Amino acid sequence: MQLNIVYAVFYQAGTIKTPDNLTIGIDSPCMVMIRRENDKISSITVSDPTRKLSKLNISLNIKTDKSGDHFRTSPDKRTGTTKLELDMPQEKFLGKSIVINL
Repeated sequence: MQLNIVYAVFYQAGTIKTPDNLTIGIDSPCMVMIRRENDKISSITVSDPTRKLSKLNISLNIKTDKSGDHFRTSPDKRTGTTKLELDMPQEKFLGKSIVINL
């Protein structure tokens, strides 16, 4: 049984490519969990263990234009990629995970 979940820990900014060709780019240290359903991303969970970030930027090689209370997307139709800008929890919630449902 496949769980269709990707877990990644970034100790610094960087990019990874999963065996199923999902490319994830991050601009700061963080922890990421991506759930997939039917070859689409259903949710992204991120946390900042450094408890220092106010924003986090993620780039994915998928196209989505959904935005929410704590995140904005910038799809690039030419390349088929999307940049997500996330507002990380602050004050007493520093380090808390946030979940983005796509």
